[in-house]
Amino acid sequence: MSYFSDEQIELLLKPIHPNRVAVTRGLSYVEGYDIRAELTRVFGFGRWSEETLDQQLICENETQTSGGKKAWYVVYRTRVRLYVCAPDGSPVCNFDGAHVGESTHPVRGEAHGNALTNSQTYALRRCAINLGDQFGLSLYNKGSQEAIIRWTLVRPETTPADTDDVPVITPEAPEFAAGETVSETPEVPVKGKSRTVSRRTPVKEPLTLEQLITRIADATTVDQLRGAWMEAGTSGMLPREILLAGTDEKITVQNWLYRRNDELVLPKSDSSTGEVPGESAGS
Repeated sequence: MSYFSDEQIELLLKPIHPNRVAVTRGLSYVEGYDIRAELTRVFGFGRWSEETLDQQLICENETQTSGGKKAWYVVYRTRVRLYVCAPDGSPVCNFDGAHVGESTHPVRGEAHGNALTNSQTYALRRCAINLGDQFGLSLYNKGSQEAIIRWTLVRPETTPADTDDVPVITPEAPEFAAGETVSETPEVPVKGKSRTVSRRTPVKEPLTLEQLITRIADATTVDQLRGAWMEAGTSGMLPREILLAGTDEKITVQNWLYRRNDELVLPKSDSSTGEVPGESAGS
């Protein structure tokens, strides 16, 4: 059975080049077009391909632009499969990935096109990270550009691997650690059952639990929740229990983040007829 060449594996084990890492709102990632380019660089023309397994329209709603003009909000979910071959063309592996893409645009067709492209590009990216650091795997380690795989026991050459060479791992944000002992159960504001929490600008220093609670409660976008997730993960607060105000329900910070994510995402999936084709949009 054919396998990747030693030159291919050597490149896959290297850290990603800094020039290939994009950063938006503090989150590091690899552009979709560069994922495709790197697949061709490493495996060659005609030695990789993708297949669209499923593509569904989640919702199409009329909305308005920030200027008050009519626009369309469209969401698609796409599931793809990435096939990778050895240099001689023999199949080696395949990976599945799925993602939800959204777009708001005054032109109906553009909204659909952008949402479709976004969902397919992100789905392919999720497939490709299984091939390691050259496709952005290390960036899930708090944006680190340091190689995270470093070695593999399966390769054509016989050079022994340094199995003690492992990276320091930090919690990742959801596509959007061991915790401390809970010393108190703070009260958390819940929509419709508590006081209105004033918005505050995210601070540079690590957040306290109370500041994190306020930040999660104030979040109006999924990106803001991702930022809160990273703060909670790096400070070890994801497993801490908090008490929902006006109720007797205790919930971990992590599960509350998931719940808040659903509150922000799911309402957008309601179509004008009250029906949602397919499943609800996920992270």
